[in-house]
Amino acid sequence: MISKIAVLILMLLAIPSTAFALEPIYLGSGHSDQAINLDAGAKQPNQNYSYGRFGFVTPSMPQPMALSPHMMIKQTEDLLDEAQKARDEAMSARDEAVSARDEAVSARGEAVSARDQARAQYEEAQVLLAKIEKSEQIVGELQNKTEASTRAAAVSASQAENFLNKTEEACSQMKSMLLGARTYANDSALYASQAGSYFNLTQSTYNKTVVVYSRSASDYNNMTLLAKEIRSNYDSIRAMMNQTYL
Repeated sequence: MISKIAVLILMLLAIPSTAFALEPIYLGSGHSDQAINLDAGAKQPNQNYSYGRFGFVTPSMPQPMALSPHMMIKQTEDLLDEAQKARDEAMSARDEAVSARDEAVSARGEAVSARDQARAQYEEAQVLLAKIEKSEQIVGELQNKTEASTRAAAVSASQAENFLNKTEEACSQMKSMLLGARTYANDSALYASQAGSYFNLTQSTYNKTVVVYSRSASDYNNMTLLAKEIRSNYDSIRAMMNQTYL
């Protein structure tokens, strides 16, 4: 497009320079006068030509030819039409160039706007990433605390289980003693009464131990469920973070 515009401008500049470089020649009106035949070297019938030392010589008088002003006017009009057409093409090319320039300016504005939007989205993503990292840190700390509590609950449950085993062992021993006391009950009611008292005390201790064990087991189960829930929440947050990064 730019090369086409340059060629048209050069053509417009060349037409006036060519016209000004020629000297006008009066060719007559076409009615009473006769135009000069510029093709003087053409051979005309019934004409005598002279030959000199240097070869062929043109006739001494210019040869007339029919050249009316109407033909010259028509040629001039054709040249004017061509010049006007070239001018119109140049104007159209200029308008196209202006339109292309406006489109380029508009495209540049859109590109700048898109760049600003991308920068704002990048900054928002950075803020969101910082929040996600902070949430990950909080979740990690909560998970560590939960795991520590779970380990402590497991230790307590193990201790309660050991205590329960020891209590059961003591209860078994008391039952053995009770059987022995019952054996000697026939001989001594006092021994039987003491053995019953020991048995009741042991049974009460056993019941208390069972209650403590039940509470410890319940706490352990609750801590296990809490750890599972925290693990599930952590996995959900991790999945949401992965989707956000993608």
